[in-house]
Amino acid sequence: MEVLFKGVGAVQLPTVLSGLEVSEIPMEHAPGELRTLLTDEDWIGRKLYMIRSGGSTGYVVAIAAFFAEDHGEYYAPSSLYETAAL
Repeated sequence: MEVLFKGVGAVQLPTVLSGLEVSEIPMEHAPGELRTLLTDEDWIGRKLYMIRSGGSTGYVVAIAAFFAEDHGEYYAPSSLYETAAL
């Protein structure tokens, strides 16, 4: 699975991701450390994405998220670059 976040304002993710669940959640559910890291202007036009992997939870603040699943090689170019350019 490939995931691309566009217009990222902040990333708080575990070092290793095994299995992945991405969901958009309301901004008021942002953890305290993200709230203090970003100004009100940083949130304008962005969404909060919660990423769950194994027993860990992380967050990405971004304008948009794109997803693709293929059977290409690890080093093959992602189809998401063309999608995100739109």
